[in-house]
Amino acid sequence: MHKNLPDVAAKWELEEKAEVNRVKVWTKAKKLETTRDTKPHQQYFTADGIRQPGVTTITGILDKPGLVIAANKLGMQGINASDHWRGLAKIGQLAHKLIEHQLKGTDPEEDLKDFTENEQKRAQNSTARFQEWLSRREVEYVSSELQLVSEKYRFGGTGDALLRVDGVLSYVEFKTGGIFLEAELQGAANAALIDENGYGPVEQIVLLGLPRGEDEAFSEKTLQEWTLQMKMFLTMLEIYHIRRTLEKTVR
Repeated sequence: MHKNLPDVAAKWELEEKAEVNRVKVWTKAKKLETTRDTKPHQQYFTADGIRQPGVTTITGILDKPGLVIAANKLGMQGINASDHWRGLAKIGQLAHKLIEHQLKGTDPEEDLKDFTENEQKRAQNSTARFQEWLSRREVEYVSSELQLVSEKYRFGGTGDALLRVDGVLSYVEFKTGGIFLEAELQGAANAALIDENGYGPVEQIVLLGLPRGEDEAFSEKTLQEWTLQMKMFLTMLEIYHIRRTLEKTVR
């Protein structure tokens, strides 16, 4: 159903492989290993040693006109938009960690020390709403923070959680705040990674919007079919590779 990456992407991959070899970030002994950079972004490598883009990198090229409006409103209030969103990202990061501890039944104390009291309070608002959702479902934990790579489509991703929800194998994506198209694309891509790597088949995708405070509302969306979302994601993946190739030609 989905086309393979175009020749231009293959050309980019050859250039990328040469670059990876030059800086020696990959060795034959670690072909299948994904390694964490000093930055908070996970790196993904296919079996041939070529670094591949991650799901969030691909969906990051999606146009978000609403952010411009939001940034303008924040500026009118004297709030630095970059600092504001960086703070929200930290809250989301902690919420994800706390939810993983909830699912695994482990102690979160060690993770809390890197966050302020306000960040902890807001993240705990999100986890409290997740706990409410759990109480309304029969949930069996399968796995979480799945770091996977697609050899077929050549991208990687770290999925939030694979759970059996009311008897249905579900990929569950957590979003602190609302659920937008980007979340659907990420959910479809991560479900594809799970299936290709033998953890599926995923029967449904569950997207949970977990509020950080009283000014936000809980939201939930379940996808039983995500062919169009996957098609859009693969189109964006193709655009990403074409853009990378074009950028190299103008340097």
